[in-house]
Amino acid sequence: MTEKDIYDKRKFYKTKLEPLIHELKLQCNMEHMPMFVTVAVKNDKAGTEYASDMVLAGSGTELENNRISKLLLELNNIHQKYPDYIETDIREISQYLERLNTNIYPNSGIELADNKINTFHKITDPYRPSSCEPDGYSDLMDV
Repeated sequence: MTEKDIYDKRKFYKTKLEPLIHELKLQCNMEHMPMFVTVAVKNDKAGTEYASDMVLAGSGTELENNRISKLLLELNNIHQKYPDYIETDIREISQYLERLNTNIYPNSGIELADNKINTFHKITDPYRPSSCEPDGYSDLMDV
């Protein structure tokens, strides 16, 4: 680590960047655009301090590939690892759901009035915010 790598910009962040980030959050929220920002505000031999902010849940937008939630988990040192048997089940269910892209179950002759298969991700994808909702399964029961 060289001399230029050691800094403390917390005051600069507070006075200059925080107001800009506040405006960014406001604009993104008004346009229903999820966003995430992190700034390394202090760095020395003892470690690095980050200031982070985001708009995700308030945007009302469900992301197909929610990298923001994954980044937040990583940022908070939360490494979500399921037991191997759960990982296998998630993978198998996901593959099965990808193959089903119709309202008719193959070889069954049963046609669904309302196809809820596309909501199964609420069970299989832990990074989608809707999987954490208490009523995350309720719309699966409305068949």
